[in-house]
Amino acid sequence: MDKLGVITDDLTMTSGVMLAQSGIRAVSYLSAARMPRSESYEALIISTNSRNLPPRQAQQRVRDTYRALASHGAVHFTKRIDTTYRGGIGVEIDALLDEIGDDHTAIVANTLSASKRITVGGYALIDGQALSETDAARDVLSPVRESHIPTLLASQSTRQVGEIHLGCVLAGRSELQRAIDRQSHAGSRIIVIDAITTAHVRAIAQAVTDMDLAVVCVDSGALTQQMAICRGLGSADRLPVRSPRLASIADARHRVLVVAGSATELTRQQIGKLAKEKGVQIVSISPQELLDDEMRATAIRGGVRKIRDALARSAAQVVVVETAVSSMRIDLSSIETARKMTRGSSSARLTSGLASIVREVLSDQRIADDLCGISMTGGDTLFAVLKAIGAEGIRFIDSVQPQANLGAIVGGPHDGLRIVGKGGMVGDDETAKRIVTRLILEDVCGGIRVGASK
Repeated sequence: MDKLGVITDDLTMTSGVMLAQSGIRAVSYLSAARMPRSESYEALIISTNSRNLPPRQAQQRVRDTYRALASHGAVHFTKRIDTTYRGGIGVEIDALLDEIGDDHTAIVANTLSASKRITVGGYALIDGQALSETDAARDVLSPVRESHIPTLLASQSTRQVGEIHLGCVLAGRSELQRAIDRQSHAGSRIIVIDAITTAHVRAIAQAVTDMDLAVVCVDSGALTQQMAICRGLGSADRLPVRSPRLASIADARHRVLVVAGSATELTRQQIGKLAKEKGVQIVSISPQELLDDEMRATAIRGGVRKIRDALARSAAQVVVVETAVSSMRIDLSSIETARKMTRGSSSARLTSGLASIVREVLSDQRIADDLCGISMTGGDTLFAVLKAIGAEGIRFIDSVQPQANLGAIVGGPHDGLRIVGKGGMVGDDETAKRIVTRLILEDVCGGIRVGASK
């Protein structure tokens, strides 16, 4: 069986869930060194956790990951990227093309219409705003200040970057194929193609497949999904079946733990809305204390105690642990400069602190047995928490809403536990509540609990 290999720069669930929704068995691993049950899956996804790394280090991780995926049977490849183009996308594309060979062309069609992420005239638009005018431009670790994607990629890659505008996509398959052929013959090894709808992305996938062109997909999920379908992956009998029921927090039989590791304003709004619900308790951890060498251990112990106390109360069905929602915004860059820390290390320190707290909380087996799921906001948080609690991967199930995705832990002491991963800039103010009630519904309808496996 020809497998699909997906290399992503942080731990994300969107691309995997989109494959699962097409009947494709997909799994994401935290490390290329441990890939349990890989023979059972058609799509293997590995995070290099390289979004904020220096270019050479990021490229080496991409190369190593490509080789690991190829050794496990992957023959088709995707360089999965963020919908807001954060990270060193160009340098990572270069690394993948170096490995797979320059007879391949990187097709960039990074549109997720359901999340209002589209590309027109080469410009990325997020919910109607130019990319450089969104929160992505203010990202703590990887700000994006260029909305024109060919320009952005050309500044990062050593390869020629071409672009194909929406008119060619709308003109039909033959015209689109001619445009791709022209760009390829002109020397472009990275081609950015406009798309507004899923139908446009499907048209791109069909055109490329019919050309028998050797390609690497570069996208956040939709192009990879459509290319996989065109290549014959998946089966209709594996499509997810959703329960017609709805659930509320009052229906909970077991507890939900929410780990909010994102500092975006949208995350603040979502957690603020969830906090107003009956049965929800917020546990706030001081970010300043987690960053302070002398206070960090005390802050972690205090956080563990507060969460355990909250979970011990029968009235608390949902416990939210956060560092950035209730406290004042802190300027991590200024802290790093003042303390002579490396760029990005303060954010990583906060994330690792949260992960340590969750690990200690779940070391109490009674608490672990009483959880029906964990919701995590932010790709860095998702990776750090899963690694800390001994998970080896994620089996993908379904989406709660676009870019808020449901899966189950693979490997480790919590094999089978339902989780939801969501980006910090995803959703509306009801999203956190929607995620919690979906995890409760999974449990009420017989979903996998801690300690069970499938």
